[in-house]
Amino acid sequence: MTNPRYSRRHYQDVAEILEESRDDSSLDSLAMLDHLINEFAGLFAHDNDRFDINRFLTAAGVSEEFHENYFGGDNFFSEYN
Repeated sequence: MTNPRYSRRHYQDVAEILEESRDDSSLDSLAMLDHLINEFAGLFAHDNDRFDINRFLTAAGVSEEFHENYFGGDNFFSEYN
């Protein structure tokens, strides 16, 4: 057995994000995916000062242009930096 990469706290945080997201039935699937990506990015940014949010969002497939267009110019990329 290998050493786990995550702790119980990680599992609890992820479960909380998913549970809260399920409660919002007004979101369509694309909005839900973007919401989840944003929630995880925020969790990681608050947990680690060195977390590179732009790198994470790019790896998750969210371009800055897409986010600005989708949310009418709101810039999530600067919210946690």
